[in-house]
Amino acid sequence: MRHARGYVTVVVGVVAALLMPASATGSQAYVEGSVGEVPNAVAVSDDGLIAASLYDAQAVALVAPEGAVRRAALDCSPADVAIAPDGATAWAVCQESEHLNVIDVASLQVSTASMNVGGLDSIVYLPAVDELIIGSLEGWVLAIDEVSGGGYVVRMRSEFPLDAPHRVTGLAPLSDGGGTYAITDGGDLLYADLEFGGQYAIIARATSERSFQSISMSPFDTALYGVVIDSSGPQVATTVEEIDMATGDARQSVPLLVADGFFSTLDLAAAYRAVYVTSGVGVETPSGLNGLLTARVDDRGQVGDVQPAPVTAAGGSGAAVSADFSRVAFGATDGRALGILIDDVPYPTAIRVTARAKGTKVTLSGTTTSMRPLTSLNVYIKDLTKKKARFAKQSKAAVVNYEGRIAWSGKAPSKRFAVYVSGDGAKSATVTVKVR
Repeated sequence: MRHARGYVTVVVGVVAALLMPASATGSQAYVEGSVGEVPNAVAVSDDGLIAASLYDAQAVALVAPEGAVRRAALDCSPADVAIAPDGATAWAVCQESEHLNVIDVASLQVSTASMNVGGLDSIVYLPAVDELIIGSLEGWVLAIDEVSGGGYVVRMRSEFPLDAPHRVTGLAPLSDGGGTYAITDGGDLLYADLEFGGQYAIIARATSERSFQSISMSPFDTALYGVVIDSSGPQVATTVEEIDMATGDARQSVPLLVADGFFSTLDLAAAYRAVYVTSGVGVETPSGLNGLLTARVDDRGQVGDVQPAPVTAAGGSGAAVSADFSRVAFGATDGRALGILIDDVPYPTAIRVTARAKGTKVTLSGTTTSMRPLTSLNVYIKDLTKKKARFAKQSKAAVVNYEGRIAWSGKAPSKRFAVYVSGDGAKSATVTVKVR
């Protein structure tokens, strides 16, 4: 992923570019390759092949795990790139073209498919549904079906109105292709429906205090992460955040200490247990300035302090995670593409609930870990005022929402009862409730 093209940034000081030993989180470098210019976007396959878009060269560089670099020539300057999990096909989009570029990795041959929309600027592949999601500077978001079969059929278009144009430059789609969060070149946060008619919503307008620079959806679609800029003060303040998907506010944030408070081009990609960030200007970390970064994510989706990645560069130009979450690719401002292996697996599924009762009504609320939205969970209640009572499954289920939370209400069986929730391989602790 990326959010820049024809890459230009200010670098403060000089930081040596080198490979570092494995980090404490188990990540380690596996490849670096010189691609000839600053890549403005990267993508990585499950077997470690890195695709890097080269704006000036009008090409996509393909960096093999052993370090060999090949180029697929295009007829336009790519703004973004994606790659299939098996590494057989890569895709690139260009702002000056309405065509999707389809790259056969083995032969380096490039074919095109018309999208009938210009200003193509961002692209994401969704392996769960075999679709491409494409964003356009002309205000369109497209869902492209029949990808593996080569059909490239536009399944749905979401268009933002011409009287309020939104130049879409970044995407964070849901894994089922039903919709996508998007950001604009002005820093707005939007949502585009790609299932029921293509409607859109403006989640948050950019202000001097809050402008969205990059976004990425968590693997279970229950957390939206982003890099946010506050330029209202004498120095630019930058944070990595878990974003409230309904309002665009920060649910939680950590500072990103960009050197000397400069504005920097930033990118972010989310995995199960970490987010990976690049900054065009070095960021202050415990081991010095680095443009390639990571932050741990805990089992409740909270982001930890920003740390250096196990590779380093004076500046970064893009970050991407493979579909199986085994590898991360970085672009660097010294013209390299770098890859690291990551030990990233989902946290065990878990359910946490609290309960209260008033009169005859009982209300449950809680959070989940590693469960997808709309997962149905069973609620069990036992009347503690009766001898030999057993837990009874309630007819109404609790459903996980798009932030990994659950809410449920039902009838209290007595003045004192016990309740628990289970499903998807997990069971909450049993909670005893007394009616007030």
